[in-house]
Amino acid sequence: AAYPRRDEGQAQAQKIEIHWAYYEAVDGAGRADVTAKVKALVAAGETTIPATNDTFGDPTVNHVKRLRIEYTLNGKRITRTADENGMSSAPGSTIHSTS
Repeated sequence: AAYPRRDEGQAQAQKIEIHWAYYEAVDGAGRADVTAKVKALVAAGETTIPATNDTFGDPTVNHVKRLRIEYTLNGKRITRTADENGMSSAPGSTIHSTS
């Protein structure tokens, strides 16, 4: 899928490939493979993916979770992490936390 991004007024298509995504307990108590959901969000043009139970369900009740995503952007392999209730911003940019 191509990910459009504007840099200094110039439109550029960026090639992105999601390898895997997990919504997981920080303490290792469990996780959910959310790769398909993240791929669908990116394909739909989402530029920010919330790391929330509303988005991915709750794979480990009463455990603090995080979203981890590994992808390739224009040939560079990148891993991003967002804490629960934080946001994973557009691939290639920083992670912004809402807490």
